[in-house]
Amino acid sequence: CEQAEQHVERATMALHHARSQASGESQRYDSLVSARHESELELQKLELQSQELLRGVHDEFGQSLDGMVSSLGLERDAMFAADADLDKMRKEMSDSRQRIESIGSVNLDAVNELEERAARESFLISERDDLLAAKTNLEETLEELDVQCRERFVETFDKVKVEFESIFRRLFSGGKASISLEDGLDPLEAGIEISARPPGKELRSINLLSGGERTLTALALLLAVFQSRPSPFCLLDEVDAALDDANVERFTNVLKDFVGTTQFLVVTHNRVTMARCQRLFGVTMRKKGVSMVVSVDLEQVTGEGELDLSSSKAVAVDAQRPPLEIAAALPSIKSEG
Repeated sequence: CEQAEQHVERATMALHHARSQASGESQRYDSLVSARHESELELQKLELQSQELLRGVHDEFGQSLDGMVSSLGLERDAMFAADADLDKMRKEMSDSRQRIESIGSVNLDAVNELEERAARESFLISERDDLLAAKTNLEETLEELDVQCRERFVETFDKVKVEFESIFRRLFSGGKASISLEDGLDPLEAGIEISARPPGKELRSINLLSGGERTLTALALLLAVFQSRPSPFCLLDEVDAALDDANVERFTNVLKDFVGTTQFLVVTHNRVTMARCQRLFGVTMRKKGVSMVVSVDLEQVTGEGELDLSSSKAVAVDAQRPPLEIAAALPSIKSEG
């Protein structure tokens, strides 16, 4: 009996010991479960923070973290290694952030503006090249025109020079005259010097001649130009006012040589000039305020010097009428002078 009681006592003690160990293991298990639960919660919190950081990186820089690492040429393993210097990375990140903030806000339309500016620049460059090409072409054309104008001017000037000397001798019944360009200057920009030597006088500038001599010299130059380049019509307004009858006679004789190519309308009060023309036009006022334009063909003059007015043409012209209407009322001028 005593042995049985001892066995029971030992069994009871073993049971208490086993229960005590089981209770400790249960507490340890509960502690481990609680620690695991806390670790899971911490892991979820870190995952949420990581996702939030990744989302912030994407929102701020417009690309994922992996894309940013790849674009910057960094090594991902080295950055996320266990022995990475986080303090150094944080400092570099802070410095980079400050530099970015110093740059200012990002212009999202910069790419489009750059494309527009590049297209505008390309267009302006093309326009500039076209203008430069046109400028070069115009300069070449102007050079060609200058050469041609210079050649034609010199050619015409030489012709006028020869004709001027010939007509001058006819108007003065001798003498000598010449025209020349200023030395050392471009023919298109040089002045023209006129020298004349009437019969019995020394060669001198036209400014030193008398009024009548200057008039004849100017007429010689004018007719020389007409001789080299004829014109169909010429109006001379009292060019014989400073000439005596002998000079007027020589002037009208020279003028006859041009009648075949040029029609002259001469305004004059000189009787010699009137006597040598082919048709006269006179204006008279028989009644106050009424002008009468009379045209007379010199063929109407009789042998006794009388004028046969039976066939003359007269047009009554109101002095208040406009000049164009008066001109339209005049009889037509013969083409021969």
